[in-house]
Amino acid sequence: MTAPRDTWVKKLRALMNGRPVRWAEPNSSIGDYDGRGRAIEVFNADFKDQRRLLHQLRPDREDLERAVGGPVTIIFHTTRESARLYSEFIQAALHDEAAEDVSIAEYELFDIEALAQAFDVPLQERQDEKPGSGSTTLPRVPRVAA
Repeated sequence: MTAPRDTWVKKLRALMNGRPVRWAEPNSSIGDYDGRGRAIEVFNADFKDQRRLLHQLRPDREDLERAVGGPVTIIFHTTRESARLYSEFIQAALHDEAAEDVSIAEYELFDIEALAQAFDVPLQERQDEKPGSGSTTLPRVPRVAA
């Protein structure tokens, strides 16, 4: 049952517009209810967004419930409560996502060389002390009088 759960975390994160998502930890929730092991926590979901997020999940909910073996419970945490109570998890989730996005292993060497050439700026020599005769594509730095 772990494999379907793991694959759904990324899908759920995408469905929730990039918000951190995880399967609820059984020891972190209070009370005993049917489906406790199938509860999903969605973080940084303010009240105004929750109905829309549930609507976005609707087309995939049946597949999700089939994959995990029953109905799921969605637990929303507002942005304020996410920061107050779950800051370590939020920080780790955002770090993991950023690490995935910038992973250099996804690029081939020729991709990097092509990118470097695309950003290479040809420089023009300044003619004597004539202002404005050098490269116009570089950012200008104001001169400081000595």
